[in-house]
Formats: sequence, structure tokens, C-alpha cells
Amino acid sequence: MFAVPAPISTLGWAHDRAAAPFRGLDAADDRIAGALALFDAVFGLAAAPDTDQGDADRALLIEPWERVCLPTTHTADTVYGTRTASARQCLTSAARLPRSTLDTVLTTRIGIDHQLWRAARNEAMDVAGGPDGHVYAAHFLFWDAVAVAELAAREKPTDPLLADALWGAATVAAYGDTLAATTITVLTRPWTAAGLTPTV
Repeated sequence: MFAVPAPISTLGWAHDRAAAPFRGLDAADDRIAGALALFDAVFGLAAAPDTDQGDADRALLIEPWERVCLPTTHTADTVYGTRTASARQCLTSAARLPRSTLDTVLTTRIGIDHQLWRAARNEAMDVAGGPDGHVYAAHFLFWDAVAVAELAAREKPTDPLLADALWGAATVAAYGDTLAATTITVLTRPWTAAGLTPTV
């Protein structure tokens, strides 16, 4: 945080900014407004004193962040949609795969054309964050796949393409009912090449 040698009330511009943190930003880039909201929330949580005025300041500073980031209807059991359990089962089984099977999964993923995988990944990410989905569901699922890949390979860090291959199978398990057939084929190719049956 920043060291302020005088009370904030004596700094007119800072006092105005604290009183209305987003005034004049209506035309600004949304990323700037988002960064300011996050900064204000951190500032409110870390620096507001435990007084009545500090509580009021904290509430003012964290309100935009709380409104956007905290409320959610998703839980660990629903974050990947109605088929969250299928995605988790896919990753659980991946954690128990023998090394030779993991090697086949990884080798196959390495051999898939980058543009082909990227197109399939982009479609899956769009589907995962659909109208009823959690906007970062695909990202969360990838990081779950990273943890499983490290556990399965007994390496930390492990090859990110192994995590990517596990992510592809888990994504199809979660969203296969809404993905195009070609996307399913690409995302499950490492899985099927290893003799595994994907959940679709």
C-alpha cells in the first residue's frame, strides 16, 4: 500500500476520489474501472480502521467488489453445470492412471495440431461460460486438471500439455451434450488413443 504522511481528509483530491471512486470513469476502459474496484476493495479491507467511520469507509470501498464477485449460485457441486459430477469422476479416474497410459495421453496431445486444439478449446470455453454457466468454469476446470496431472504424474510442475489433455476429457464429460461432434473428437483424442472411454 501507499504511505500517506497526512490524514486523507487533508488531501482534497484524494478525499474526493475516496468519496466517489468511479466518478468520471464512465467513458474509461472497463479494465481500468475493474482494477480500481479491486484496488479499492483491497484498500478497504487492509487499511480501514476498526472504527465506526472506518467501517463506513470499508463498506463504501468494498461494495462494488462484493456486488460483482461474491454473490454466486454455484457451488463445488454445480460449478461445471449439471454434469459436474461427471467431470470430477473423469479427473478422479485420471489421477489413478498408470504412467504408461499417461505417456500415451501426453504423446497424443503433443501430436495434435495447435490450431485444431485451439479451435476446439475456444468452443468449449464458450459453452462452459454459457448463459447458465460460471463465467470462469473452463478456467477452474483447467486448474483442477493441472492438480490432477501433477498428482498422476508424480511431478510438480508437470507438462502443461498433460493437464490440457485431461482438461479436454473432463470438459467433454461436463459439456459434451452441448459441444459439436468435431470438438468432442479433438478434445477426447488423447483419452481415446490411450484406450480410455470418454464420458460424452
